[in-house]
Amino acid sequence: RAHTDRHLEEKRLAENIAEVVGGGGFALIPAFALGRSQEILLLLQDYMEQGLIPSFPIYVDGMVTSICRIYRGYPQYLKGPVAHRIRQHGDAFLTEGRCVAVKDAKHRELVLQGKPGCIVASSGMLIGGASQWYAERLIGGDKNAIFITGYQDEESPGRKLLALAEGNDKTLELNGISY
Repeated sequence: RAHTDRHLEEKRLAENIAEVVGGGGFALIPAFALGRSQEILLLLQDYMEQGLIPSFPIYVDGMVTSICRIYRGYPQYLKGPVAHRIRQHGDAFLTEGRCVAVKDAKHRELVLQGKPGCIVASSGMLIGGASQWYAERLIGGDKNAIFITGYQDEESPGRKLLALAEGNDKTLELNGISY
């Protein structure tokens, strides 16, 4: 398949997330815990550091947090900018002051009561996990958005969300409830 230019898509994603957060909403990114989540975290932080988007909190939840911590513990197996960031700053993904690792269910509730930001959480297809928990609570808010950044299996809630966005479906079912 022909894909759009990656840099343009990254820019569009970062700017759209910043627009949602700037408008007082939460931007949820259901992402695969290994790989895609780390790409998203680096992308957003780089755009903030370069002043291309305003700074906002990034909340990290689910297995994403565990995987990011594993990276931190093994910089010798990494190469390039990620290894350099870990050696220089102690972490590449869960940057202190910018990224908040969500600790438990009570902390999740506090996140949604606090300052708007971007939430990067697993599962990437909205099949259970932290991302589904957030989606259930954010889907009804006009200021909130869910950004799909990876492959979605035909029967997954993430694929059904894409069909809803394209106007091909009228409802989305999460955890047995239709929205």
